Amino acid sequence: GNFIFNNEQKEFVKKIKRKFSYNQINRSLKKLKQLKVLVIGELIIDRYFFGKVLGKSGKEPHLVMEENYSEDYLGGSAAVARHLSSFVKKIDLLSPYGGEKKHNLLIKKHFKNNISFRSFRPYKNFKTIIKSRFLDIISNYKLFGSYILPARFDLRSEKIVENIIDSRKKNIDIIIVCDYGHNFIGKIIANKLKKTK
Repeated sequence: GNFIFNNEQKEFVKKIKRKFSYNQINRSLKKLKQLKVLVIGELIIDRYFFGKVLGKSGKEPHLVMEENYSEDYLGGSAAVARHLSSFVKKIDLLSPYGGEKKHNLLIKKHFKNNISFRSFRPYKNFKTIIKSRFLDIISNYKLFGSYILPARFDLRSEKIVENIIDSRKKNIDIIIVCDYGHNFIGKIIANKLKKTK
């Protein structure tokens, strides 16, 4: 097919072509296919609200948007696992997760059979991380963002993660860590990952 590359991408493709043959690239991709990967990090629901900007509020100094529709996407470590699922044989995704029904349907719809979702609930009222963005439907300009973030991660959740890593490490070739800065990966998990070979 016809791909539209910018100059930097064209240069990169030329360098790859000079260095590797098609057969070498194909062989490397086949080797990748056999890998068993553990992806560890926060699953994030990216929620987009689309609407029309009506203008400034008459009573307060902020914009007002007429909401038309919203869409949810799997983000964070789930997006990484989904991209990898096209290339590798088996993926374990380890993430804190609230188990909400709406998110379960999204996961069921978008996860391929080669992704094993090893979720855990860090505490009783834990809610899955949601990052909402409000976009103007005409310009696609992001007006505002609103996040639902975890209140805490405690020693109990670090121990759960440690046990899952221990139980899976013999069946894992590569660990990919996705840290989005929401305090999920603390010292215990970081040290465990450093020692896992």
